[in-house]
Amino acid sequence: MAETRLGAALTDAHRIAQVQLSGEAVAASRLLFSTLDPSDVPGTKAEWSALQMTLMKYYDEKSAGLAAAYLSEYRSAELGTSVGPVAGVDEFDAERVARSMDAMGPGKLVQYSGPDVDRMGVRSAALVSDRAFPRLAGAVRRHVLGGGRRTLAESARRDKRAGGWRRVSDGKPCAFCAMLVTRGPVYFSEETALGMRKYHDDCGCGAEIVYGTWTPTKLEQQFIDAYDDAADAASAGEGIRVAPTASDPRDTVLHRMRRNDAELFSDSVIPKPEPSIVAARTLTEDEGRALGKRVWFDFADNVEPVDAQMVRIYTGNSYGAINGALREGDFAYLSPNQRESIDALDRVIDAAPRVPEKITVSRAVGADVFGLNKDSDLSTVLGVPFRDDAFVSTALQSKLTYLERNEVELRLDVPAGTQGLYVSAHERGDKSLAVFGPEENELILGRGIEYEFDDAFVEDGKRVLVGRILRQNGVTRG
Repeated sequence: MAETRLGAALTDAHRIAQVQLSGEAVAASRLLFSTLDPSDVPGTKAEWSALQMTLMKYYDEKSAGLAAAYLSEYRSAELGTSVGPVAGVDEFDAERVARSMDAMGPGKLVQYSGPDVDRMGVRSAALVSDRAFPRLAGAVRRHVLGGGRRTLAESARRDKRAGGWRRVSDGKPCAFCAMLVTRGPVYFSEETALGMRKYHDDCGCGAEIVYGTWTPTKLEQQFIDAYDDAADAASAGEGIRVAPTASDPRDTVLHRMRRNDAELFSDSVIPKPEPSIVAARTLTEDEGRALGKRVWFDFADNVEPVDAQMVRIYTGNSYGAINGALREGDFAYLSPNQRESIDALDRVIDAAPRVPEKITVSRAVGADVFGLNKDSDLSTVLGVPFRDDAFVSTALQSKLTYLERNEVELRLDVPAGTQGLYVSAHERGDKSLAVFGPEENELILGRGIEYEFDDAFVEDGKRVLVGRILRQNGVTRG
């Protein structure tokens, strides 16, 4: 940290002022974003781009100006003189910013208006815009803050009295940012830092030139200890300690930091509950069907006909639109029957018998849901909390026999007492809750489940993630 209390206070005040400035830029960008028409991006892109780049240059200059003013006061506090090089103020990289704005603005509108729109349940232009803008907002914040960060980095590089510049966290950074905080004043140029993806979208960290020695604050020492513990565990467990960089996405350290010191990091995991002494029961398909009939057949037999019909709307061809609406929080495009289906399924699941014992169920999910592709390291999602606000369809069996090429298999431990509804107990007909009768061996879990994975592997050519449900609608299970 700064060697003087005044210097430390100036650094913190400057970081806050920069974040506030980036918020102003985001608000202005939201107004400009309305000039882009999702149904005619090519026809409206040029006008928007010109306005957005004018705005970005204006806020870059303001950010750089804030940094220059702070630097003068900071040097006075740390060195007793405000004299020193100030560089990077007028080095706005218009080409790089324009590429970013194009990708995160018009590019995201095109993506969210593409062939996957029907599957995702996106219909109106306003909804497409609302889904796309947060991506642009994150990039706007990063580039606006970049003006000040660039000024401090370049000034430090030219100041022979400086030992470099260091990262200053916003108090609760992500694990990646905290890792960079632990390195102290090792940076001498913006290029060095950006080569390691120094700042990400929505990052609230700042920078500070170091004169003299660097003494970590109490919080920074906690980051250092968390990193050292995770790195030592990685060396012992996997024989390698590596965190992701721009050229190498491998990670054996950060997910351990999130898991071991959850309270320190903004992207940390929900602390694991104490291990249960009861192992989850594994089920073959036949065993799952037998359990489903034993627990839910009589209940399903007595569901009100109108509710059974509404449940069949969901299990027919409406589950995609319904779950998309629940995940997005927008129901404008649902039909009246689809909306009633949500209410009916909530009522039926609430009244249904609970899962009677701890069991393992399975589910096929597109790998992209977890940010994975065919080359991704599955371990990157271990210990990361996930929440699904939609209904979750699972197979009442502990392994799947088939996956599509772009899917991963989830094997989830479901605690006793979890709200769920087995819909495959009856043959097709008025008593069946599934349009296709017993064809799918389907257990629908009630909305609002939170889960995490603790193991990942490839089995018979299938990518498998193993985890457990932690909560359902805020209620701890298991």
